[in-house]
Amino acid sequence: MGLEQIKNEFNAIAKTIYFDKAHFLREKASDEKAVRIFLEKVERLLQENDRKLEELYFVYGVFGNLYRVIGHPKKAIHYLQQALCLAERENDDSRKVVFLIRLGEALKYNEEHEKALKTFDKAMDLSDTLQVRKYNDFIFQHKGKCLLELGHLLEAEKCFLEALHIRKEKGDPELVASTELAIELVKKSK
Repeated sequence: MGLEQIKNEFNAIAKTIYFDKAHFLREKASDEKAVRIFLEKVERLLQENDRKLEELYFVYGVFGNLYRVIGHPKKAIHYLQQALCLAERENDDSRKVVFLIRLGEALKYNEEHEKALKTFDKAMDLSDTLQVRKYNDFIFQHKGKCLLELGHLLEAEKCFLEALHIRKEKGDPELVASTELAIELVKKSK
């Protein structure tokens, strides 16, 4: 199975992922069995073959996201740390920021909220230092969700408003809608 086939199957699996409004908009899968089957297949392939760097980045990122979504945050953390190590070794600034954001989210799902917040802050510091700001809206969004889970509503709302501002500038209606949903959740929680 090549990278294109993995991406195609992942895109189909990604359609089963939704935001759980009853659980702080955490991502969940409506078909966990399909996600597990996909993960097992790709994991076997990963062990059988030497993978190119691009494939490893993609696969580790997918594993990190999907294991988190199906309730295995420790596995997610493991793969995301591997991806982050690759990005650091390759001095890939953009990917360092991306994988820090994903790692922060996995830490949150593992109920390590304070560690997650520190990881989001590290992503923001790195983003500012390296001037890789195209992911700042994601940092604000995920940090806001973490703060929301901790009950820090004013701080969470501030993060969501920052994310919303950036996302409106980007002009991505799907991202704007997800942030507006998070702001609504904050208002309902007050």
